[in-house]
Amino acid sequence: MVDGTKLPWEDVMPDVYRAPEIILRMPWDQNIDIWSIGMVCWDLVARKTLFRARNEELLLDDALHLAEMIAIMGPPPKNS
Repeated sequence: MVDGTKLPWEDVMPDVYRAPEIILRMPWDQNIDIWSIGMVCWDLVARKTLFRARNEELLLDDALHLAEMIAIMGPPPKNS
């Protein structure tokens, strides 16, 4: 799975669809695909992305992305 040139969380999901595990650089599994499907479904129904994930310079911002997630879903569990 990891070929030695990329870390296991790099380039596995489109920017605004990234699961929290990817943003936090945690171990991940096929559940990130479920997250991504949910994000795509939201886009189709709402006709806009749930998370902007970009700062004022329009650059991808992990801290902002996580803050947007926490604002909607609350803080992550302390244990996982």
